[in-house]
Amino acid sequence: MKQKRQHKSIPLVPCQLIKIGERHIEICQLENEYFISQTQVEQAIDKTDSTVRYYLERQQLWHSTLPDSLTIKKYKPNQQPDQSRTVKPIPLEMAYLYWQIIAQKRSQAKAIIECLGQDGFEQLKKLADIAFNSLSIYPITPITSHQNPTNKSNHIHIRLTDFDYTQIKNLAQQVNLNMSDFMRRAALKRTMPNPIPALDLQSYQVLCEINGKLQQAGNNLDRIAKACNTSMLLGESVAANHQLLESTRQILKENQTLVQTIVAAVINLPAA
Repeated sequence: MKQKRQHKSIPLVPCQLIKIGERHIEICQLENEYFISQTQVEQAIDKTDSTVRYYLERQQLWHSTLPDSLTIKKYKPNQQPDQSRTVKPIPLEMAYLYWQIIAQKRSQAKAIIECLGQDGFEQLKKLADIAFNSLSIYPITPITSHQNPTNKSNHIHIRLTDFDYTQIKNLAQQVNLNMSDFMRRAALKRTMPNPIPALDLQSYQVLCEINGKLQQAGNNLDRIAKACNTSMLLGESVAANHQLLESTRQILKENQTLVQTIVAAVINLPAA
């Protein structure tokens, strides 16, 4: 007897729109975890390619409990579910981290980070919480530069022993927060961030600088090669551009120093 093929049920995933400045971003929720599709993360900063996960994996910053891809049906309250589609889920924290890094070279990402303010990831999560707990989807109040909910004008003074002070300070340093941010997050039971380690961030910035300078050196070498080829074709003697050669030599020397700085920092890391 022929067995009936069993169809795997496709999960219904609620989604909501939030507004950050001028950007509308769709956030989904699966088993109490927020995520944004990889396409949405890129579209939010006007990028057409989908490289979020690959980019963060190359930087050794990616971590997620979600699968690589999901086949889901999105739905909004009081609306019929969409057709099933396959998405690549990017956890909220990873999306924010990606925008934070890309903000160094892309104005659209910088605008999002600036709108979210000092506690950027917490503010992004708060917007998601509001959207999913609110009865109405639209409009969701945007975060703007002149309406900054992160303004902290209230103070709490507490007394600590030397031991308690040192212990809290050490715990804050482990997650790359100042003591004020750490104690606020701990008191409100907020998730502690997984920031870019100081060495990784410094290395990334230095490598970006090296990349720019090597491109400049490459352009100089192209100009020298072109001049040499032209002279040879015309049967003329090759006139060396000493100023250009010296500039290229200096660029390469500076980059060698920068690379040595990174290597030295890695070698001097304490054992795990």
